[in-house]
Amino acid sequence: MRKYAPLIGCLRHNPRHSRFPIPNAIWAYNLKPIEFVLLSYLCCQHSHGSTNVSPEMAAKGIHMTVVTVKKYLARLVGKKLITDEEWSLALAFQRTGDRKFFTLPNEIFLLSLPPSAFMVYAYLLLIEDRRTHTCHPSYNTITTMTGLAKNTTMKSISTLLEMDLIAVEPSSYFDKRGMKWTGNNLYTILPIGIVFSRRTSVIGLLCSLAALIVEALLLHRSGIQRHDSMYFFFPFLMIFLFSMLLETNQGERRSLRQLTTVVYLIHPWCLVLVRGAAKIVGLTGLLVENTVVLFILVLVSSFLLSQMILLLQPPRPVQTGRAWIELDRAALRHNVQQLQSILPEGCALMPAVKANAYGHGAVLIAKELNRLGIMAFCVATVTEGAELRRGGIKGEILVLGYTHPEQFYMLRRYRLTQTVVDISYARLLNTYGKKLKVHLKIDTGMHRLGIPADRKEEIVHVFHYRNLVITGIFTHLCAADVRTAEKEKFTMGQAAVFDRVICDLNKRGLNCGKIHLLSSDGLLQYPELAGDYARVGIALYGVLSQGADMESCRINLRPVLSVKARVALVKDLYAGEAAGYGLGYMAESNRKIAVLSIGYADGIPRDLSCGKGRVLIAGLEAPIIGLICMDQLLVDVTDIPDTVAGDTAVLIGTSGSRKITACDLAEQTGTITNEILSRLGNRLNQIIT
Repeated sequence: MRKYAPLIGCLRHNPRHSRFPIPNAIWAYNLKPIEFVLLSYLCCQHSHGSTNVSPEMAAKGIHMTVVTVKKYLARLVGKKLITDEEWSLALAFQRTGDRKFFTLPNEIFLLSLPPSAFMVYAYLLLIEDRRTHTCHPSYNTITTMTGLAKNTTMKSISTLLEMDLIAVEPSSYFDKRGMKWTGNNLYTILPIGIVFSRRTSVIGLLCSLAALIVEALLLHRSGIQRHDSMYFFFPFLMIFLFSMLLETNQGERRSLRQLTTVVYLIHPWCLVLVRGAAKIVGLTGLLVENTVVLFILVLVSSFLLSQMILLLQPPRPVQTGRAWIELDRAALRHNVQQLQSILPEGCALMPAVKANAYGHGAVLIAKELNRLGIMAFCVATVTEGAELRRGGIKGEILVLGYTHPEQFYMLRRYRLTQTVVDISYARLLNTYGKKLKVHLKIDTGMHRLGIPADRKEEIVHVFHYRNLVITGIFTHLCAADVRTAEKEKFTMGQAAVFDRVICDLNKRGLNCGKIHLLSSDGLLQYPELAGDYARVGIALYGVLSQGADMESCRINLRPVLSVKARVALVKDLYAGEAAGYGLGYMAESNRKIAVLSIGYADGIPRDLSCGKGRVLIAGLEAPIIGLICMDQLLVDVTDIPDTVAGDTAVLIGTSGSRKITACDLAEQTGTITNEILSRLGNRLNQIIT
């Protein structure tokens, strides 16, 4: 239990840690599930006045949590709320290597598991002490309770709630969902968190509405004035109303969300408008003093004016009008699971989203990764990091490259971590005069950025700079792409040099923070060298640098990105006629050609000109003819006679049974997929599906 000493000390010396929000505490404290169980137990003990928490008591807390979750699952089985099929389904996921990691609460939908089967799965993960970046399974009980309630009676719900859970004090996260903690032994769900059956909701709504009207009439007759929200039966009305709405929920509808937002903003002005109009026409008594009529008029006018405002808004620009990028959300999640399945214990993904996430769209990709529980990223520049923060991305963001001193303020403003690229740069960062979070880079043989590993005293000296908060240390394995004898010797040598630096710093009592040295190739070839992070880049997007690497890859990766363009027009080209710049294509016979609205300014390599490249239209191949232009290119569609303007051409991706990969383009142009993807132009809209 020695590893948990910092947590115990944190609670002893800082009482404010006795309450913390869930699930943000997991991210803030970088806790594993079993550590979170322990911290929850310690917080519970602290809140009851205990200041002497022994390791034995902490172990007891972990044991109690496992026992109570097991007891809860037994009750689910006893009440037949978990079927044999659900048990089998959960066990199947538990045995699958790439399912060791799960994200809450989206994982329920990602795995297509019923809530009860998900609870079984979560329990199986807990007892094997597998790690997750979100929450420990006791918390899953709460997140899935509403889903369980949809399929059970009120009596069954009461049974589900009779359980002992180790927990922290109330947090706003639970309160927003109508959940309440009572002591440390029992929690209940308030009625607003329960979804009744449709019949119960309708009957309850009508009865509470009738009771509310009777209450209002009695108060009116007695002359007692009461604010709308202070009626006794009003909460009951809202409970059944929200239950009915939740039961019929069909997902998010953007148009309704916009309409209700505008109604909320303009309804006070509609009230003023109705009152003013009534006064002008002399009908105040009929239209204003009669509150029912006034309510109806304000309601109708609010919705009508809101609808008019929305109709007057300019239409949203078409995202697929010219050329665009499509991102496959399911493929991204699949790749994350595949990469996490080979991570050693204690190592987490730190995706590289530099160069606009290799052309995929940095903010879009990082948001999806946040939803999957990934809370650490790395970028190349401070402006890339700032873009992520402005996009609402949470977690640590490490700037891998050089940041100019005039941009140091951005590191603090956007809560970024800067890489120390050499000793003189460390001094420059320190002279900024304000605390900056940094990761120290060690040069172990690539001879690019970093302090040379043999300059140990310089490395130690950086730790003593008062304005540098060192939260990590890393190096880069530059020959990890292929595990040949020569490259393996060099790579293992780099790792050994880096390890000696870490050991020396530890002997001196210096805290290195997070340690990381693997990129995509490193994780795939040398997973045993992993530290606290693996800086995965190209592999996250479902491709590797070269096609041969994909064939030998140990995990199944799926390409995330497709590039598509519209057919602008189709025309005839007769024998002897030329097309394109420099008369690059000469028709030997009558041909039919199509103009595609995409060019080299959008990232399509000009090396694919003159028949070297191809596109897919309606599942068939069309060769590129002539020279690729800045904004357009020409293809021969003679063998695709049904092609018309407006059709979709696929430059990277799948059409029918055929596909073109980024690896194909890289091989045809003599480069790597990293360059092909990262050079995709910013004129291409990114759409995630």
